[in-house]
Amino acid sequence: MARLSGTSLDLELHFDPAEPSDGSRERLIRLVGRLEQATQVDAEKAFREAVAAGGRFVILDCAKLEFISSAGIRAFIVLIKLLKPLDGRAAVCAPQPHVRQALEFSGLKSLLSISSSIDEGRATLSRSGSRLTP
Repeated sequence: MARLSGTSLDLELHFDPAEPSDGSRERLIRLVGRLEQATQVDAEKAFREAVAAGGRFVILDCAKLEFISSAGIRAFIVLIKLLKPLDGRAAVCAPQPHVRQALEFSGLKSLLSISSSIDEGRATLSRSGSRLTP
C-alpha cells in the first residue's frame, strides 16, 4: 500500500492515494500529533494529493490529533476550498475535545462535518446529498 507519511516536526499524515476497491470517491487521511504553523504545509500537501487522486469526500481521522492552531485551521479551509468545485465534502472524525472546540469556535462546523467516529463521518457524508460512489 502506497502511503504519504509526512513526519515534519510533530505531525504524521497517513494517506493511501490508491483508489479504493469499491470505487468510492472517499479518501481517508489520519492526522497524528500537532497541526500548527510548522506542519501546515505537509497537511495541505496531503489534502491536495487526496483530492488530486480523485477524492471528493475526505475523511480526516483526528483521533490522535493532539493540537490544532489557527494555521492548522487554515489547512482545513484549504481542503474545503479544494473540494467545493467538485461538490465534495470533508468530515473531521473523532477529534479530541479541545480540537473539536477549536473547530467549532472557528466557525468551520458550518463548512465541514464533525463526527464522533469514522463510521458516523461516512454516514454524514452519504446523507449530505452527494454520493460517495461515482
